[in-house]
Amino acid sequence: MRFFTRRGWTLLLTAAVIIGAISISYGADRPLELVGDWILLKGYNKSSHWTDGVNTNFPQTGITLYADGTGVWDGNDRGLRWKTENNRITFQRGYLDMTAGYNVSGYELILTYEVNESMYGSNLVKKNALFVKKDKLAEYRKMKDQEEELKNKKEPIYFTDPRDGQTYRTVKIGGKTWMAQNLNYWPKPGKSNCYDKNISNCAKYGRLYDWKTAKTACPAGWSLPTDKDLGKLIGAAGGWDDAGRRLKAKSGWNDDNGKSGNGVDVYGFSALPGGAAGGKNFYDAGNEGYWWVLPVDEEGNLSEYSFNILNILQNGTINVISSESDYFICGGANDIGRSIRCVQD
Repeated sequence: MRFFTRRGWTLLLTAAVIIGAISISYGADRPLELVGDWILLKGYNKSSHWTDGVNTNFPQTGITLYADGTGVWDGNDRGLRWKTENNRITFQRGYLDMTAGYNVSGYELILTYEVNESMYGSNLVKKNALFVKKDKLAEYRKMKDQEEELKNKKEPIYFTDPRDGQTYRTVKIGGKTWMAQNLNYWPKPGKSNCYDKNISNCAKYGRLYDWKTAKTACPAGWSLPTDKDLGKLIGAAGGWDDAGRRLKAKSGWNDDNGKSGNGVDVYGFSALPGGAAGGKNFYDAGNEGYWWVLPVDEEGNLSEYSFNILNILQNGTINVISSESDYFICGGANDIGRSIRCVQD
């Protein structure tokens, strides 16, 4: 076992006991089931501020394992070496020397390891990293979407805002109850508006609020989501590379180059592209949704950020969490008008 330090995290990776055995083998130390291209779906802490996980040093995109014991790590050259022994897999590439338990089931490869969450402490926590066969990813996602939608199919619960009598559908995801519609309360005083100043857009998308107004816009017993709330939502909805697709409504999103921008809405969150407002301008309705979030900095101060969901896959943008994703998080200028999804206290 070895120690690694990255972004302030010290990692201790050890073997973990995995129940079950690989029945088909290719050679003595390279099982046939492990050979192929694997996409990482869960297990990498892409942004420590926005998730409750830890940095595992696992690749952000995936691994390719060849039968001769070589491989590709995170899309780089074929400098990886790998082998297995007693249900453990060891990766070696330059400074990288990583050992973890593994289990293969259908399209899934699960690596199990332990991390030390503090620089000098000894608090070992068991973590899993989920990989899926690249050529089966679409089939795998469809299967999991159907399973999640069936599991979460419940009679809707509604909340009526006592301030104006408007009713909102709610949904419970990741242990938290969220409004499943954008807030449409008109606070006075405060800065908010309908998209394009058209009241029909308020009925469709809810109102757009500036930062100061947004902080107190939710009704009693509800509030803006924190970054921890958002991390739990993203984790429960399939992780950073899949949550946008699963949270978006099944209609209402514009196509991009002939490809549908709609989601699969397996949880009933029904995110819609309500756009944003800046100055006298309105933009991105149909293409993008922006929601205020309450992150806290190291001094405990609140700062303005927003959670964005897109109708397209984004590449080459500094704020993109993953090129496989259709959502990202960015800093939010406090005079920009954005939507609100309240979460129950």
